[in-house]
Amino acid sequence: MLTDNRKYCLAAFLIGLAVFIAAVIPYVAQNGMVFCFYGDFNAQQVPFTLYLSGNYSVPQYDFNAGTGLDFLDAYSFYNLFSPFMLIMALVPQKIALYALPFVIALKFGVCGLNSYLYASRFCGDKDCALIAAVLYTFSGFQLVNLVFHYLDALAFFPLLLYSLELAVTEKRRGFFGIAVALCAFVNYYIFVIEVIFIVIYFLVRLSDENFRIGFKDFLCLAAESVLGAAAAGFVLVPAIVGVSGNPRFGDAYSLSSPFRMLFYETPWRYTRIIQSIFMAPEIQGYTNIFPDFVGGQTMGSRWSSQSMYLPMFGMSGVIAYMCANRKSVWARLAAICAVIAFVPILNSLFTLGRTTYYARWMFAPTLVMSVMTALALENKQTGIRLGAAVNAAVVLAIAAFSIIFPIERLTLFKVGAYYSNVQKWTLIIITLVGLALTAAIKFDEGYAKKTLVITVGMSFFLMESTILFGMGETQYPSLAAGSFEAYPEIEQTSYGRRVSCGDWFCNRNLLWGESSLYFFNSSVNPYIYEYCEALGMDYSEIYSDYVSECLCSVEYVILSSDSTAEFSDRHTLEEQQGIYYIFENPDFIPMGFCYSYCISRERFDSLDENIRKSIMLKALVVEDTAEVSDYLQELPESEIREMSDDEISSECEKRRENYADSFTSDGSGFTAEITLEESELVFFSAAYSDNFTAYVDGCEVKLYNANIGFMAVPVQEGTHTVRLEYHSAARSVGAYCSAVGGAGLVVYIAAAAYFRRRRNTEV
Repeated sequence: MLTDNRKYCLAAFLIGLAVFIAAVIPYVAQNGMVFCFYGDFNAQQVPFTLYLSGNYSVPQYDFNAGTGLDFLDAYSFYNLFSPFMLIMALVPQKIALYALPFVIALKFGVCGLNSYLYASRFCGDKDCALIAAVLYTFSGFQLVNLVFHYLDALAFFPLLLYSLELAVTEKRRGFFGIAVALCAFVNYYIFVIEVIFIVIYFLVRLSDENFRIGFKDFLCLAAESVLGAAAAGFVLVPAIVGVSGNPRFGDAYSLSSPFRMLFYETPWRYTRIIQSIFMAPEIQGYTNIFPDFVGGQTMGSRWSSQSMYLPMFGMSGVIAYMCANRKSVWARLAAICAVIAFVPILNSLFTLGRTTYYARWMFAPTLVMSVMTALALENKQTGIRLGAAVNAAVVLAIAAFSIIFPIERLTLFKVGAYYSNVQKWTLIIITLVGLALTAAIKFDEGYAKKTLVITVGMSFFLMESTILFGMGETQYPSLAAGSFEAYPEIEQTSYGRRVSCGDWFCNRNLLWGESSLYFFNSSVNPYIYEYCEALGMDYSEIYSDYVSECLCSVEYVILSSDSTAEFSDRHTLEEQQGIYYIFENPDFIPMGFCYSYCISRERFDSLDENIRKSIMLKALVVEDTAEVSDYLQELPESEIREMSDDEISSECEKRRENYADSFTSDGSGFTAEITLEESELVFFSAAYSDNFTAYVDGCEVKLYNANIGFMAVPVQEGTHTVRLEYHSAARSVGAYCSAVGGAGLVVYIAAAAYFRRRRNTEV
């Protein structure tokens, strides 16, 4: 028989599992049992999960990731080592797509279990601890981020705090080190946030007389922290190297701009923060009430993951607890988090001081607020009704503002408004109904169980609204589902090529076994950013740039309609296969081709942008033309001009005169066979990296950074095998750290167990 505590653990797990399944199944059933949401979920979570689960391995390099990328760089940010990804790896490929919503439900179940374990450390009433678990598991932050891939990490975060509590209050050795390693492996981005928060949490907890730690115990805790992080070195070391060179990481705050460090650039940011705390959350990407944007754009906090809303209660329980326990640890922690949220430089601590606004640390105080609410219920604090009244007043004020100043009419909100009045009023009603139910709580016999049932019900409606509006954002769910169920049939060739995909099929090329020109991913090779910057375009525009298509060997463009409006009209429709319209690039150049001319980077940068756009099809851009004078002539001044469409086609025809006869890629690089009549520099449109080594017939040769971020290899006349081998030095260092850290953690745990048994024997 299960003990009482195990029954509650099981209940926490099953509630998390069941609420998500109950909310999502009606929509999944209407969509062929395929769960399609919107945005990054369809463009990243689903294709990456299916891609990794189909052949789960961790190669060095992925040629199909855009113009090529380090495998860990590409996917460790997306939960490559999450236990849930390992579960997907065990699912047969044929049913992996249909298993996905059930694995997501499993994440909610694990989140419920771990948050219950943590809450039960502080709540004597197990029903109240279970309420805290439900509040965290279905908090606004979790629902807002359903479109992203953070749920795996959020499910294990309570375990990190739980293990810290055990280490300090019960001197349980080893568990914290294991939790550190687990969280670091699951998602290194969230792990950085967890580390920063846990330092704040630890320092504040020290003010509690029940949370005391001696010097010896502190050293043990520090050792577990270091060993746990070292054990995850296989992920952390490559991540540190990759992030440090990633242009998407953003700019750091400057000490010369103190005003910007202390105040947000728009007053709407403050109102959005208040809304995100007191009101049920809008789905990610929407600004239904307050127009928070920067520089004339609607970005602002739209994608910032901003929400700390607790189902049904909102801030009611937190306000009640803080009024009754002003000097408690929880009150101090909540106050500190509030200050952090409202001060830009403090908020940016969780993104290592970057200026781009994100609020993805808010899951941490959300867990604390869930416990505070549970404690207010357990202590039967009638102030919860006052809290509900305050919360309702804030929500009604927000609603009144939206009536007087509807967002679609605000003079500041001119471009690309993302709002839904139906969504806005649905969320306001859900919030107010929850507050009414909170105010109606009677602290009679069995009140905790009754409140638990109502909380679960309100969590279901909140989840249902998230699924409803998220699915509605996918205007053609059958099209999105079809792109995962059936793939286009593209003729296989021996030469190297890529494809370009429209927005509907973003990253689907991975599932088709094809390389893409554009890779929608948070990790991008910095050299490709440099290439795009040199051509005067954003990286997100590369897939629709015709010259880049030709330069990077794009043979087909695959769209969801017969229109090429988002691409060049030079493409010709080859065929339609179900939902896929396959267009051919008439100026396609196979991978591994040669030039007659070169141009220096300095000369190239001095050219007009329109000339730069096409000149790469005529001449290879190199740092120093003298270095390649044995292979290429310097481009004559008379040839430096903007090219017409016909001239572009002519240059592409010249590049097709000599290209690799065969091209194959694998998990550690790529190989080409080529026959040349004279010595040439062979150009490959794979992103340059210092981790590559070039070989011709097994002999190492010089590797050139060519065309600003790609690669060229010197090859002599005759038939030769060209091999570009990729080896990540950061991965090797990380693997060594993992071996040492993992072994150290095992020894530490074994030693701790030995001394614990010895002490018990002596007693």
